[in-house]
Amino acid sequence: MPVVHCLRSAMTGGYGISRRSPSLCASKRNVIFASRRSLVSRSACLRQQSRRIQHLNISAIAAPELGTPDAIAGSAAGDPGKYQNTDWASAFTSQLQEYDYWVTDVEGVVPNTLRGTLFRNGPGRFERGEQKYEHMLDGDGYVCSFSFNDEGRMHFRSAYVRTSDLEKEAEAGAVLYRNTFGTQPRKPWGPLQNAFDLYLKNPANTNVVLWGNRLLALWEAGCPFEMDPHTLETHPGPETLGGFLRSGIAPSTTGADFLDKAIGLGKACTAHPHVVHGQGISDRLAIFSWQSQIRPLAGSEMTIDINEFDENWQKVAGQKFTMHKSFFNPHDFAVSKNYYVFFQNAMSFKMGQYLLGLKGPAQCVNFEDGPMKVHLVPRNGDKPIVSLAMDIDTESDAADVGDACCSEKTCWYH
Repeated sequence: MPVVHCLRSAMTGGYGISRRSPSLCASKRNVIFASRRSLVSRSACLRQQSRRIQHLNISAIAAPELGTPDAIAGSAAGDPGKYQNTDWASAFTSQLQEYDYWVTDVEGVVPNTLRGTLFRNGPGRFERGEQKYEHMLDGDGYVCSFSFNDEGRMHFRSAYVRTSDLEKEAEAGAVLYRNTFGTQPRKPWGPLQNAFDLYLKNPANTNVVLWGNRLLALWEAGCPFEMDPHTLETHPGPETLGGFLRSGIAPSTTGADFLDKAIGLGKACTAHPHVVHGQGISDRLAIFSWQSQIRPLAGSEMTIDINEFDENWQKVAGQKFTMHKSFFNPHDFAVSKNYYVFFQNAMSFKMGQYLLGLKGPAQCVNFEDGPMKVHLVPRNGDKPIVSLAMDIDTESDAADVGDACCSEKTCWYH
């Protein structure tokens, strides 16, 4: 059965409808994935969806109102499409339940072209025991699936990504691990007791992707966890994708693989792979791993390893390159017909505060004055890697982007 609509995620975290050809849908098996790190309240998503899918109101999955005066006033306004702060505030409320049910309260008719499954991932729990997390992005990964069958019925299912870190913290009833955005175990003698503990909890809360019959819950700085796409049960993990990745205390490298394994250093996966369609080749998943290069006297470097997997998870293409003067992994990348495109911002890192256990790594990042670098990495490997340093004037009133940025220099890395 062809699929002529794909569900996609909007920048706000809501749902939308995108008209695409069947070949551009995320899976030939009529399963669609979408992702954003923000897990917006179900009521906010419902309001956004009601504006985009007329005559469809799935009230069964709407979150309860918070009961605050603002929420009551907002409801009394009677405008389901109006932006309401309480909808977004409820995204910071932990969802402690997991669900599995058919939606029965439907107004109107589900379009007969709306078939398949939408997967979403985002932080779902924001405290453990008596300790609240310092940042929402330290929250534990919570995956939802919205499945439309051939009869137009919708089934909703949700589950936490049950990583070993989550299970241990659940058993202890306390935060046991350091986190990227500042959540740390509370020790009797203060944060210095976390000094030189480089292991970060993997919340698996950033993205979810379905490829080659495998559903992966991803995080920026570690290995993904595989889940059953039908039951959302978490498989034993983490997943290394056939050795492409490696779990460890930190995604770093000494430059010697045997030494990395002896120390226990890992190889992390991007949370933002891309499904590449068309272009005269078979569909494939483009994904990259990364390691920060340990160079105490020679500055920092980032080793990037890009793979393209077919639907059987066999490597069909790839490229490696080094991002110079960079301590940070790229957040995302783009894939064109001929290039992988990476962006590198000018940033510095307060290593001492992180090593001493005073802050999480994301709290130690500083943006610096300097050009943004754009790295063009050829997909076929027969061309040199091009890196352009670009000044972007964010204060400019210029209407044309070309007036607001200029290329200062072009350097070639071989």
